[in-house]
Amino acid sequence: MSDPRSRSFTAALALALAWGAWAGVATAQQKPPAGASRPQPPPQSSSQQQKPPQNAGRQQKKPASSEEDPRLQRALERAERHLLAYATADARRALEPFVDRRPADPAVQTAFARVLLQEGAYEEAVERLEQAIAGDRRNPEPYLYLGEAYQRLERPGPARQAFTQAKNRAARLSEAEPQNARAFYWLGAAQLALGEHDAALASFEQARALDPSDPLPSFYAGTAYSAQQRWQQAVAQLDQALAQNPAIALAYFFRGMAYGRLQRKAEMVRDLDRFLAMAPQAPEAEVARSILATVR
Repeated sequence: MSDPRSRSFTAALALALAWGAWAGVATAQQKPPAGASRPQPPPQSSSQQQKPPQNAGRQQKKPASSEEDPRLQRALERAERHLLAYATADARRALEPFVDRRPADPAVQTAFARVLLQEGAYEEAVERLEQAIAGDRRNPEPYLYLGEAYQRLERPGPARQAFTQAKNRAARLSEAEPQNARAFYWLGAAQLALGEHDAALASFEQARALDPSDPLPSFYAGTAYSAQQRWQQAVAQLDQALAQNPAIALAYFFRGMAYGRLQRKAEMVRDLDRFLAMAPQAPEAEVARSILATVR
């Protein structure tokens, strides 16, 4: 059986999505793992990026989509903020009024699956993500989180297949919509999960150029640089992400780990303490506590 700390380290960079990228680093370095989890995911869900295609033939009355329902839109935005801050219970409360009423809404099911991932309910997360995929098979986002769920279930084959599906769909979307920043973000996340670090960095740079207000491309670029053991660049990218949004809990974890590789103990301790204050229940928290107990 593999070391659970190594599994946690691998899980972290996925944030959902960087597991595959970091797995080789953890094995090669044989140092206290920098594990963490997911990945989490994006400020807007896919159904906010594009509307589903219109059905041909006679018109039918349909429930309002996410972008047409202001109350649901606000709930999705609140849930996103809570998930990034690892305030899982708050994210659940924001989404629960819609989960059972909107079983076919990909945005709702994907967001709720992210809650389940943070809660450790991986099998149920898979079910929710399969519902989301059935609702919009062109959307890369649920495939990304499906890959994360399979990684946590220690099923690398299905995980890689899901990440590959995400990459292919994101690539097609970025070609069809070259001004869609979210498409390049999803593409970079899938490439990172598949260990394609240089390609991922290029995709994150394109996403950032199209939407400089989004901190997540910088966050994931920081994890990509860490996977390449380019610690200074990792810190710079994570600095930028946290300057834009100081509530990204996992950014403190990854920056703290990078500081540790740079022998900057004080900064490492500060960031890991901040991470534990924000996300004491996260899988990565055990790794952070172990490291802090060693250096103090």
